[in-house]
Amino acid sequence: MKKKHLQLIKGKRKEERTPGQKKLKKFLICLLMVILVFFTVRSLFSIILSRAASYYVKTYIIKEELIEDKFLEKGLVIRDEKVVTAPQSGYLLWGVPEGSRIGVGKVAAELIQELPQEEGNNEREKERIDAPFKDSAEINNNGIYKESNTYDPIEIEYRTSVLVNRLRASISKGNMQEAQKHYEELKSLSQEQLIIRSSVHSTGSQVMTSFSGIIVYFTDGLEGLFHSNNIEFLSVRQIEDIEANPRRINFGEKIEKGLPIFKIVDNYSWYFTVSMTSYQTDILRGKKSVNLKFAFAPREEVRAEVYNIKEEKEGYMVTFIIREHIQNFYIQRESEAEIIYNHYRGITVPLEAVVYKDDEPGVYFLEKAAVRFHPVKVIRQIGEKILLEGLSPGQCIITNPGLYKEGQYIPWRGDENMSSESL
Repeated sequence: MKKKHLQLIKGKRKEERTPGQKKLKKFLICLLMVILVFFTVRSLFSIILSRAASYYVKTYIIKEELIEDKFLEKGLVIRDEKVVTAPQSGYLLWGVPEGSRIGVGKVAAELIQELPQEEGNNEREKERIDAPFKDSAEINNNGIYKESNTYDPIEIEYRTSVLVNRLRASISKGNMQEAQKHYEELKSLSQEQLIIRSSVHSTGSQVMTSFSGIIVYFTDGLEGLFHSNNIEFLSVRQIEDIEANPRRINFGEKIEKGLPIFKIVDNYSWYFTVSMTSYQTDILRGKKSVNLKFAFAPREEVRAEVYNIKEEKEGYMVTFIIREHIQNFYIQRESEAEIIYNHYRGITVPLEAVVYKDDEPGVYFLEKAAVRFHPVKVIRQIGEKILLEGLSPGQCIITNPGLYKEGQYIPWRGDENMSSESL
């Protein structure tokens, strides 16, 4: 058998790459790696950004609110009030606390005169002031009168005289705290009230009211000018140029004859007068009543009727009448007030929630974890909120839209019950 001889057939020799081709290959490999890294980093950044966005997104659930159309104006409080002056000089003792309602014929205050000090009588007067009570009555450790079961007229008169003299002595020394204590002791003596009054009245004067109302120990000198009888004659200039002379009348104060000691204010009806523009006045002409909320009683809202509208060169004067009692109205003369002329329900959103797309206002809301734009109609701004049309209660909007864009995915938030209803 013949041996076969294998012969190696030479193939074509692979051509060697030129230096330029080698550089191109390296460049392409590097480019592919850069592109891969770029997309990897971008994907990771998008994931991180989306997850971070879910933590920083601020949302607001749409709801209907009570909307008030109102003006904020400064005006003048006008009351029917009568100032009572002192019939004689003396130290003023309040009969009832300020702000109390008092009826006709009631004792509102008492004026106690100083006893004339005769020469040689000072020692006897001091002994009488410092004299202890007899066994029929005592003063306890706090200095408060303690009544006994003995009602002998002589003893009652003696004890009453001691208290009255101590009261006068405290007033003369200017110790009003001590004077108040002695006066309360006198008032608390129910069995001896008649004798107490006769004892005090022997050197004093009771001031009784001839009309009913709220008693106020404060005057401003404007009671006669700003009265309900003068409303039609008041002008805008008078309101703007008023100069009050406020004076607080204190317990135990020495009052000269003829000076005010208190005033009685009618609390069944009072007035509020403001200067307004033609636009504001036209709105109020069609209103029978409005609601007022005063700065001195911000938690109270009272109903008021449009009482009088007066046109002047400087503007309009509008007066409202209030038939409700409100805290501290009887010591206020000027005050700011919200004049609420309309109530209705509407939808408001925070001011920063409104965005614009091609000059069209709208809001961003969440729908299946994605940011969507919905156009709205802006009615007007109310403080830090915007009154809108085009939204429904229960929808969820984004209140920091500057951090997001339409179509952006916010994970997890859509899985929670945060997405809005279909707009």
